[in-house]
Amino acid sequence: MRFLFELIAAIRRTAVGAVLARLWHRCAPSFPFRREVFGLTMYFDFRDNAVWWARSADKIERDEAVFDFLPSFKGTVWDVGSNVGIVSLRAASLGHRVVAFDISRKALGLLEASARANGLNITTVPRAFSTRSFCYESPSSSDTENAIRESAAGKERSITFLEAAAQYPLPDLLKMDIEGGENEFIKSDEFKQWILQNNVTWIVEQHSFDFNTKLWKDCKFVQVDSGHFALNLDRIAPTQSSTKV
Repeated sequence: MRFLFELIAAIRRTAVGAVLARLWHRCAPSFPFRREVFGLTMYFDFRDNAVWWARSADKIERDEAVFDFLPSFKGTVWDVGSNVGIVSLRAASLGHRVVAFDISRKALGLLEASARANGLNITTVPRAFSTRSFCYESPSSSDTENAIRESAAGKERSITFLEAAAQYPLPDLLKMDIEGGENEFIKSDEFKQWILQNNVTWIVEQHSFDFNTKLWKDCKFVQVDSGHFALNLDRIAPTQSSTKV
């Protein structure tokens, strides 16, 4: 099964893979299915979340091991770009207060079903998380690679980080995985000052090969694994020994 996932992932990165992915979404049936991950019942969509049923639970747990290097952390987590909520559900099961943001209402519906199945309380916010307010069209799928389509006539409006801070408990940890949208945040001086002034630990997944060159040079970022960078990590994980960027 691991070989199958790696093969699918490799194909998806090619032009042929992009065509096959579109055909899959056009032809495959959409229905929820469940499996056990981190010892929790989690719901996925057969069509939209094919990447999950191609992986073993062990592989998913290794890839989503955010809290493995935060053994002593307890606090409020904002899961930005939560999708179906693997990180959110894991965080809530460990006793953290969780607010999950995603542009897909379908993905958040699956997250909410998983939360109910496990008796967990997670606040879901079906809005794009942003540095500025804009309108957009919400995707109809719960695909992990959903990206924002800005549109002046869009029916949805983003929630800025300042608006979120006024409505929800401030995060101790902000985990961000928003398919390239992280560049907007790294360019924002207002977001930088908010992060620093509130001493928020920010763990961000990179989606461009040169993302590390854009990190704030006067701040201590560490690379926690091959795809994630973190700021203020020593505040909640003082023994963390990852590489400084």
